[in-house]
Amino acid sequence: MVSQSVNLQADNYVLVLSRLQSATEAFADLFCLIHSNY
Repeated sequence: MVSQSVNLQADNYVLVLSRLQSATEAFADLFCLIHSNY
């Protein structure tokens, strides 16, 4: 049971990290787009 809980926490952590990474990439793309226009 304890190991199952730890695995679940690790999965959530990875999910949050991947979402954060994709959000950061999207923000960087937007930033570049804005700078190329102005």
